[in-house]
Amino acid sequence: MSSRIITRLLAGLVAALTVGALVATPAHAEVWQVRDGDNPRRNAADISLVRVDHAPRNVFTDVRFHQNSGYDEMHVLIDTRPRNRGPEFALWVTMAENRGGTAYALYRINAFGDAASDHRLFATGRSVRCRGAEARWVWRGPQQDMFTTKVPRSCLATRGTAPRKVRVSVRAFSDRVRDWAPGRREFGRWVGRG
Repeated sequence: MSSRIITRLLAGLVAALTVGALVATPAHAEVWQVRDGDNPRRNAADISLVRVDHAPRNVFTDVRFHQNSGYDEMHVLIDTRPRNRGPEFALWVTMAENRGGTAYALYRINAFGDAASDHRLFATGRSVRCRGAEARWVWRGPQQDMFTTKVPRSCLATRGTAPRKVRVSVRAFSDRVRDWAPGRREFGRWVGRG
């Protein structure tokens, strides 16, 4: 074989391997996480970590607590529109006495809600039917248990278009004590779709 033929074969092989590697690369999600400090009134609702994973089809939010005893209620507030103040969606989650029982619902809302009455948040919003949404407790051992939620991006659509980026604020309640992450009525950074 001539060197010209070998050079062409090698160039073709390199091109084929490069294209194959690009096609075989899995889709990546953009991820953001924040560690939340101890609440001086530490209780079961004291959030220690929030992690947001904006995957191609779903938005995952993991919430870890300083104690393992759970919480009474949690809201994952999702902002999808940079020009609007406040969240457009809220995933409301309530925890049953035993870790196996949870109830959750997704609402379209217009603001954080009245600080004096957290139920007003949902009284002014409307329920969103969302196939594929999930909220569940994941037991991983002492100081490692976590609550994880999944909201399909299609459920967060505005005028038929799923958001290109989201940001999240989480608040949890237990025994009349609240904790917010990353802070009271504050969002984490924008997380683009992977």
